Amino acid sequence: TTDSEDRPFSRLAITRLPGNNRNIETYGDFVETVVIDRLERVRGVSQISAQGGSPRELQVIVEPKQLAQFQLTVPNVLSALRSANVSSTAGTVEEGKRRYIVRTDSEAANVDRVKGIVLKSIHDPVTNTIRRVKVEDVAKVQFGYEKPVTRRRFLGKPMIRLNALRNPGANVIDVNNRLEKTLKELNEGPLAKRKLEIVKYYDETVYINAAIDLVHKNIFIGGAFAALILLLFLRSFGSTLVVSFAIPLSIVGAFVAMAVLGRSINLISLAGIAFAIGMVVDAAIVVLENIYRYHQQGKSRAVAAYEGAKQVWGAILASALTTVVVFIPLLMLKIQTGQLFRDLAVAISVGVLISLLVAITVIPSLTAKLVGKPGQKSISR
Repeated sequence: TTDSEDRPFSRLAITRLPGNNRNIETYGDFVETVVIDRLERVRGVSQISAQGGSPRELQVIVEPKQLAQFQLTVPNVLSALRSANVSSTAGTVEEGKRRYIVRTDSEAANVDRVKGIVLKSIHDPVTNTIRRVKVEDVAKVQFGYEKPVTRRRFLGKPMIRLNALRNPGANVIDVNNRLEKTLKELNEGPLAKRKLEIVKYYDETVYINAAIDLVHKNIFIGGAFAALILLLFLRSFGSTLVVSFAIPLSIVGAFVAMAVLGRSINLISLAGIAFAIGMVVDAAIVVLENIYRYHQQGKSRAVAAYEGAKQVWGAILASALTTVVVFIPLLMLKIQTGQLFRDLAVAISVGVLISLLVAITVIPSLTAKLVGKPGQKSISR
């Protein structure tokens, strides 16, 4: 489920706690069978790759003096080990209607078996006996670990590094939250028993959350500045309040519409909504001014609201459509640029269309409630 170009959304470091003097490279099998296995079962995580942790191996360390004493060489030892470590078929045995396949298994999988492998037979003419030279006579056999070829450090301490990749299309924030919970369970469970600790030193969601918070602040600050400009030019608290209602209604409506269309709320779409804040009040201002004009002519509240919205709805529809059609080419592009800015185009287009609906439905209703008596110069109470 991963691609060669996918980048880890989280990087982890496994280090030793105080009091643990064991080489960190010797925890490779534990990390593979316990830590990685548990992390890869987190929903949304596709792969956990590790750097570090030497695999366990059976080592045969020859003694040159002993080899010379028995007139043996390293190739002789290698040849004997290969011959003793073979698993092959030995034919078949038929018994009635049944047929059995026979295999010879001589794998050297433990220290005692390797030590007992015969390298050479020496005949003693004096005693007329035969002495068998075994691996244990010329070499030291033990389990050990491969020699590491790289070094990794986290805050000056040796570490085993893990890279976490997510499934394509998975929400990185949700996956990261589930990963955090699993890391806590590992630190409190199997890692704590071995005096180890797993720490996250790179988190892609830190940037994502910071960017989303920045866009949220821009939306609120932009809405406040838009209301301030409206108050400065309209010079009426009631008028400013009516038009300002179009901002949250259009933004919330845009979120709902994007969810219905199957578009995700991400950094690009939030930026598009932030750009649309100053655009969603345009239609509301036009409708409000036209209603105010009818009210100044002596029309009642209901009539002024109805006639004012009816007269200009065609004009504001044309204005909204001219904004939307600008983004149609972006929606049709199949290249990477079109895919990147598609959510931006959808967010702005949906926000503008929702603002049109708000301008011809909500704004007339609010204006009818806030206008004064016919002929008054202000529509605020």
